Amino acid sequence: MTTTHPASVKLRHAGALGALVIAGVVVGCQDRKRMTVGGDTPVTTERLEGAQVSRGGVAWTFDRSMVVIEGEDGPLPAGLAEAIVGDASPPIRRVEAAWRLDQQAGVLHLAISSVDGEALERETALPIRPAGHVRIDIGSRQYNIIPRAAQSP
Repeated sequence: MTTTHPASVKLRHAGALGALVIAGVVVGCQDRKRMTVGGDTPVTTERLEGAQVSRGGVAWTFDRSMVVIEGEDGPLPAGLAEAIVGDASPPIRRVEAAWRLDQQAGVLHLAISSVDGEALERETALPIRPAGHVRIDIGSRQYNIIPRAAQSP
């Protein structure tokens, strides 16, 4: 009957753990090649044009002049709806707006044209700043804006 020395068991476990850590780092590096992460790449009109993100139950879809912001499985979070429209009552599911970026001021200007299919004329400005990916920051929550090509597996 053979016995295994406790130190060799620890070494095998440490080796397996080391292999998992290395594999995780390699996988993480491969994912980073697909998506640029970190840094302070400026927020530009070009970065927003054609960008789309679906995170936190909210989908943001930008084209050259319009943005659609909609709840994926329900209404927009109240804080976001209030920041965009000024009121979240009744709950809002979809906002359509013309957009313009003031890169110097770090502000995304929205000229809202409709809320849940109903015409509404309202202008608002949201702070926007670089943080790796482009993020809309309403203070209590952030929404990442990522180009479609970067989201493809």
